[in-house]
Amino acid sequence: QKMYDEGSAVSQVPSQFLRLGKEKITIDFNSQKLKAMLRKYYSYPVDHRKQIWTNLLQLPRNSDAYKELLSKPELPQAARLVEQKRCKKRIIPIINSLIHWHAALLNCDWIPLFVQKLDNTFGSDPLFIFEVTLTFLLNYFGDWLSEFPGPPPEILSRIDAIFTNYDPILRDGLGSGLVAWPVYRSCFAEILYERSWLEMMDIILSSNPQFYEFLVVAWLIFNSRQLRI
Repeated sequence: QKMYDEGSAVSQVPSQFLRLGKEKITIDFNSQKLKAMLRKYYSYPVDHRKQIWTNLLQLPRNSDAYKELLSKPELPQAARLVEQKRCKKRIIPIINSLIHWHAALLNCDWIPLFVQKLDNTFGSDPLFIFEVTLTFLLNYFGDWLSEFPGPPPEILSRIDAIFTNYDPILRDGLGSGLVAWPVYRSCFAEILYERSWLEMMDIILSSNPQFYEFLVVAWLIFNSRQLRI
């Protein structure tokens, strides 16, 4: 019930949100329409996803700042991270820019997988990919950016409490940190196919940030048999 409360991104969109469409056919979207769409279809229209995310996350589209980061020397760690995860070499400039933005990210081997998922769909707009990644990091990892790459104790503690509340037997059998942290940190980028991941991101980026913690627990419970094996 609190997914789309006043703390969610979809409830904070500008009042004159956006108009989508081509030629003479237009569709006006606002907060209530977006919420209704998610509740009915569980995702945003494929053709309009990029524009919706741009407005939903209020991306600054700061090309000058991004160009400045791109102009910095290429770090060998950036290429190494991409190669380790067997991602496309063309995302190296984005990873390099992220590391220059926050050096601790060079220890986060899951970052390329997240960026690669975005690149597969929005590869023609690296600025969009960079700003979506940055916004995600600030909203879901902002409290402990200085503690990378170790898991955030506060978040894991909340996930453990949720897990214990919903399935204490499974929680005692698996623990929380060992299985929850890999899922949380990569935002399911390692385990979901493209379409499913984008649809899930529609909901995550629109919801109250804490909903993500409940989603991780739901995934653990849903996949309990495989995890036990």
